[in-house]
Amino acid sequence: MTFGKPVVVLTLILVTCYANQGCISDLDLTENASDMKSYDFPIPMTDVDGYWVKSQKIRNYMYEVTANRNFYLFGEFGAPIDDEPTTINAGLYHEGEDGTRQLIYETVIDCDAGNWKNRILNKDNEIEVILRGELSCNHTIPGNKFDLILKNDNFKLANWIFNAKALQYGVTEITKDIRKSEKTVRPTTRVNSKYSTFTATHFQVETTGRANMERLVFGQCEAWPKGLDCASAWKYLFARSKVNATETLSEAAAYWLKSIGPTFKGLGVFGNN
Repeated sequence: MTFGKPVVVLTLILVTCYANQGCISDLDLTENASDMKSYDFPIPMTDVDGYWVKSQKIRNYMYEVTANRNFYLFGEFGAPIDDEPTTINAGLYHEGEDGTRQLIYETVIDCDAGNWKNRILNKDNEIEVILRGELSCNHTIPGNKFDLILKNDNFKLANWIFNAKALQYGVTEITKDIRKSEKTVRPTTRVNSKYSTFTATHFQVETTGRANMERLVFGQCEAWPKGLDCASAWKYLFARSKVNATETLSEAAAYWLKSIGPTFKGLGVFGNN
């Protein structure tokens, strides 16, 4: 136990200082005004075989196994720009050898209209809306912050989260102990696009109107707004977590949850991967 305590303390120091844990890229988009409205992010290591997707033998069968990866966009709403609507559009794109870029999966958020829609390029080469819903951006007050997260776990599972709201539906909440041998409930939503999400080479983001991008973070990691103390970072991460708080947590996680509130829980609508 004497060895474990310093490790815990060190982790808390990192959480307080760096605003991400284990990320590959953490970009400040405020250094260039044009980046605050439109940014094209080349996904690192897509040209390295076996980095994001590798073959693994499981119970005498070979499977293609993916490494989960997350995209975090942080921004702030400002003053209106003439009559320009406030929108946020982000997506994964596949770039072929000829340089042609095609959509894989995107979300389009229209703050003025109060709605969102998720689109794919289907196998008939047509843009298809697969999900849509309503939301409130709280964008009319300058200085209000926003965040958009894409959690990409496997070839057909990618989840958009905007300000801790899941931009999807039709999934089942897990309410059992994950340490038991019962089967885990999986989400019914699948991204059946022409190209797999793990063939993505670029993550593109564009905003209009009041929405301004400030920071883009990527990796097999977690990230949160800069300046948060440890307890606030925990609250931020769990509010946007795919984990359901009814699942059994580790002793360390349970201890910190108790310190920030017993009723705290994650989104719980994604199932668990």
